[in-house]
Amino acid sequence: MMPPNLRALSLLNRSQRRSYLPPVATYPSIGWLLAGLLIPVSVFFLFSFWETGVFTLIRTWSLDQYREVVTDDLYYGLILRTLLLGLTVSAVVLPVAYLGAYVLRFIISRGRRIILFLIVASALASYLVRIYAWKAILTPAGILNSALDSLGLISEPLTLLGRPGVTIALTHILVPIAMLPIAGAMESVNPDLIRASRDLGAGPVETFLRVTLPLTARGVLTAFVLTFVLAVGDYVTPQLVGGKGSLMIGRVIFDQFGITGNYALASALSFSLIVAAAAFIVGVLLCVRVLTGGARRFGAAVTTTRSRRLRVVWPAWVRRLPWGHTYLLLLLLFLWVPLILVLILSFNQLPIASLPITGWTLDWYREIFTDQTIRGGFGTSLKVAGLVVAIGLAIGLPTAFAVTRRRFVTKPALMGAVVLPIALPGVVVGFSILAMFRFLEWIPSMRSIVLGQVTLVLPFVVLIVMAALQNFNRNVEEAARDLGCTYWGALRRVTLRILLPIIAGTALIVFAISMDEFVVTNFIVGTDPTLPPVIWSIMNRRGIPPTVNAVASILMVVPLIAAVVYMTLTRRTQRRPDAGMDRALGEEEVEKGLPFA
Repeated sequence: MMPPNLRALSLLNRSQRRSYLPPVATYPSIGWLLAGLLIPVSVFFLFSFWETGVFTLIRTWSLDQYREVVTDDLYYGLILRTLLLGLTVSAVVLPVAYLGAYVLRFIISRGRRIILFLIVASALASYLVRIYAWKAILTPAGILNSALDSLGLISEPLTLLGRPGVTIALTHILVPIAMLPIAGAMESVNPDLIRASRDLGAGPVETFLRVTLPLTARGVLTAFVLTFVLAVGDYVTPQLVGGKGSLMIGRVIFDQFGITGNYALASALSFSLIVAAAAFIVGVLLCVRVLTGGARRFGAAVTTTRSRRLRVVWPAWVRRLPWGHTYLLLLLLFLWVPLILVLILSFNQLPIASLPITGWTLDWYREIFTDQTIRGGFGTSLKVAGLVVAIGLAIGLPTAFAVTRRRFVTKPALMGAVVLPIALPGVVVGFSILAMFRFLEWIPSMRSIVLGQVTLVLPFVVLIVMAALQNFNRNVEEAARDLGCTYWGALRRVTLRILLPIIAGTALIVFAISMDEFVVTNFIVGTDPTLPPVIWSIMNRRGIPPTVNAVASILMVVPLIAAVVYMTLTRRTQRRPDAGMDRALGEEEVEKGLPFA
């Protein structure tokens, strides 16, 4: 029998071998991505080359749909308007997120983790809740106009719905998402480089243009792609807060597929949007590359003698002002005030969204439990979320382990497929799954919802667990194997137990995402809808009844509780990274050195 040390060494060498095929542990994820994304997208793409009737497809090859998209001024104009909206939102979101990440990294010395958590936690609030909050604030009879009128600052309501309202709402939604890659890039910037640049005579502008910005460029570009894709694929926000003049291509695709039954045209519009968005992103990145070179030359020019003479020197009292703290406070208010207003209005005695509060009541929460539609949607959401958590962890954990610890040629392709559900617009993912069900003549049901939601949460499971494994101390596993433990025994009794808080936190995050998911679920829902489509249906039929405030508050609080638990568990793991050794192996086994399997 091979000694334990040699057996561990052979297993380590096996993990370092370079293979051409992906590990067997990744096969469930590959199969799920094929069934939930790649095959549906291929079927949906195939629809665009067929002729169509009313809710039927005629399998005759044709390019008429693409010809109509290119030649019809309506579709061409809507695609261009949607791309410009995405560019406008990105142009607003990126500076806001970048300045927030910069202040957190280089100006704030205490409480950075808590502030970043509060910023990111606002993104976990329900997607519909955030849109609804801005609708309640920006409507002519909404909270903002009521407050301004009560203060005597306006004589007639301000018109804030339309393009400004859509931009504000999408900025509120996307700023926390954009801050994540930018903050990650900021963490890799060594503050000594900033100080060295200043010591060598560079001013703030040159230091930023020639040091900080180039080192964080990759995070900024990642944030741009995320915000642009999400803004382009959003069809709900323009409908709720955009008014009549804010029709976007996503809504037209929804109507063509779900109302008029023109599957071929909906498919052609979807893939025309993808191609146009990809070309737009490439063009913007090329422009940024050209401008970056110009910015570096400009930064070098700033250090000339004449430029130093013209440099503005702020008074000491101005430089002592807490500009960074003030900015973060304003950012937190922008992110949290709309959500807090929804929570307050859920206790308002009046059945309209207005201030001041005339009386407090719990009647709207009681009505939730008596409304059969809401109760049914909540029950379906719980069932779906439980299945999504179980399946997502079952196929995501082995994939994360395999990608982190094994070397294989197809790893980049696999990771590209894993993150593809995030990169594609939600309208395309939802319609692709629905198209596959229509092609197979299946009726959308709970299985279609589970298929779509597991596809969406799989990237989060893999990426979160991969981040934990990259910081994992492998010496703990080697110590377990030196004590006689097998490879699988060490994985089960040591690694998984140490990572249990991370896995539990990931499960909570996945549960919260599933409970809130709407963009894709709205397309593939069957006769038993989840809670977000139920709320959407109520808002379309009855406007915004007061029970929506109560449901929205519940949808907001549940993900926040999950985020708090996740942060608590993560901090415990990071505080004692090797503490799981004694707990996992058992103190007696460690002391005696007894073999175990």
